[in-house]
Amino acid sequence: MKNIVLPDNKERSLAFYLAMEEFVARSVEDEAFFVWRVAPTVIIGRNQDLEAEVNMDYCRQHDVKVVRRKSGGGCVYSDMGNIMISFVSRRGDVAEIFDKYLTSLTLCLRALGLSAEKSGRNDILVEGRKVSGNAFHQMPDRSVVHGTLLYDTDFEALEKAIRPPVEKLVRHGVASVRQRVENLRTYLDPSKIDSVETLQRYLVEYFCDGTIALSETDVRNIEENSYEYEIPVGQYVIGIGEALWDCLPEGRKIGGAPANFAYHAGQFGFRSLAISAIGDDQLGREIKEKFDQRGLDYRLETVPYPTGTVQVTLDEKGIPCYEIKENVAWDNIPYSSALEELAKNCKAVCFGSLAQRNDVSRETINRFLDAMPDSDDTYKIFDINLRQHFYCKETIESSFGKCNVLKINDEELVVVSEMFGCQGLSQEEACKKLLKDYGFRMLILTCGTDGSYIFSADEVSFQDTPKVEVADTVGAGDSFTGSFIASILRGKTITEAHKRAVEVSAFVCTQKGAMPVLPEDMTN
Repeated sequence: MKNIVLPDNKERSLAFYLAMEEFVARSVEDEAFFVWRVAPTVIIGRNQDLEAEVNMDYCRQHDVKVVRRKSGGGCVYSDMGNIMISFVSRRGDVAEIFDKYLTSLTLCLRALGLSAEKSGRNDILVEGRKVSGNAFHQMPDRSVVHGTLLYDTDFEALEKAIRPPVEKLVRHGVASVRQRVENLRTYLDPSKIDSVETLQRYLVEYFCDGTIALSETDVRNIEENSYEYEIPVGQYVIGIGEALWDCLPEGRKIGGAPANFAYHAGQFGFRSLAISAIGDDQLGREIKEKFDQRGLDYRLETVPYPTGTVQVTLDEKGIPCYEIKENVAWDNIPYSSALEELAKNCKAVCFGSLAQRNDVSRETINRFLDAMPDSDDTYKIFDINLRQHFYCKETIESSFGKCNVLKINDEELVVVSEMFGCQGLSQEEACKKLLKDYGFRMLILTCGTDGSYIFSADEVSFQDTPKVEVADTVGAGDSFTGSFIASILRGKTITEAHKRAVEVSAFVCTQKGAMPVLPEDMTN
């Protein structure tokens, strides 16, 4: 049996390892084995009822991820004190293969001096308590047996994250999880196994007679397929559209208005996410690296187009001028069931006109908006973001009909006023007309150094623009929108949220690039 190893020791998600099982099953002919550990995660079986078996409120509050595996079996909690194991072999009789690997695992534990025994089809017990649960997944030509080994699992978190089925509670006399399971650490001789890492090494040595190393390309392929396993467990704030490189005079900076929005909303503690597409190229890989460094989660599909770039030059006032490359990856963002699940759990989304210049991304954005809940506390922000010739009245009007918040600057308002019959009106009159005609919940108007306005049906908020030493204004408007919506979601009034947005955008103007780290006092 060959041990499958990755090219690095990065911490990865459980969804990644489930996708890795499928990759190994398709790509490796040998009988294969690998072990892995993950941050707190709940794994549910193929046919399990999510809400009935998982305490979703607890998972949201404690950042416990939830994934659905393709095998059957029960609900499992995993953390860094728990070892996950994967066996991949030829396709065969389910009972025969399942029994083969559970017997092997049982004998492995007995070799450590434990009184391990199989229990039923899925479990392994030591002294009557469960230390391992396992499941089976059959593929067209291969079989996967995967399971858990409890070494030093946090049982308090396990009990709070998982809801045992009623029949189990009855069968066990309403016994707690803690009364039915135990960590291997309790039974193991510390002179033989003194840590979870030591146990991992022992398992590899026991089962494997060689190694197969996956490449960086293999890892990228696995990452692309991992999203289908993930189940959103929080209320997301999402930017959907372009993710690209701003090529500034002093060098490349990560950019794209939707990603900037998500990044800044995330600095206020929200579970933020950027949705876009990248090419299978170095620039695309570097976007992922930068998002990882910034702590910004993402769904970046790899497509057969180059990663997007924008040549940015600054005038004497630091105002950016853009040369946006066409026919690039973010023009071709594909829709998927994974995006639909995210949409259903999205609290606020920001989208613009630029990413809608191509039919593929426009359709994806519209389908995402349609899949979102329609509720009073859900926000669909259309940051109009007019660039060069990449917009038309039809797309803008369609987006007006799908959003409930419009973000626009004073120059864009002139263009929109000519399109939609607001010529001759003052800025305030034009904004109020658009607000009424399209039923926006709010309209955000930014006017550079001349201040900014927030219009709603009940009030108009105005704030002056602070005078600061401008480094550049790239991303300032996105930081305004992200911090404003984050503050609204926190329950702030329009005026309070407006003041915070002005402070944040002024700070961003003093920094180079669109994604600086905000001072802590701005995000409290």
